[in-house]
Amino acid sequence: MASTKALLALQFVVLEPKSFESRSFSGQLYCTERALWKLTWFLTDFGYDTELLNRDQVDEKAVLKQQLREVGWSKAVELVKVARRDGEGFDRATWLHKASEMPKEGFKVEVERHLTGKETEPWEIIYFKLYKSQLPVVEKAIETATLMLGTDKSRGYCLEMICADFLAGANLREDQP
Repeated sequence: MASTKALLALQFVVLEPKSFESRSFSGQLYCTERALWKLTWFLTDFGYDTELLNRDQVDEKAVLKQQLREVGWSKAVELVKVARRDGEGFDRATWLHKASEMPKEGFKVEVERHLTGKETEPWEIIYFKLYKSQLPVVEKAIETATLMLGTDKSRGYCLEMICADFLAGANLREDQP
């Protein structure tokens, strides 16, 4: 009768050098005292925290820090919003996967949908120059639109309604000879 030995399945992901980043290698290790000593030596040699290693713990903060570095600052800010809201129920692996796979704006929309439960329309910031003499007219028009449409409406929505009103009037003039 063949004896079965306990095995430890391992997978390592390369973090540095950058040219080999995200490559991984895996293997199996017999759970003998000598094999586990070699694993400890290997991990210590690569700078793993020996105190955590002695307690058979993973350095979660170091792992998370590296994962956040990989997804970038903008997406990390969005992840914090979800983590704060979800608390203990935060599914870190799923959200980190979404952050690494999705483009920045798509990820922001996904976070907004998760937090509000609503589908949000994609948006864009636009810039244009106004002369100081034009600013009071534009501000007054937006202020008037806000009063007419309701104070809960954004300035962008008010500007859209001003433009729509202008276009409706412009179209009427086009139809007349």
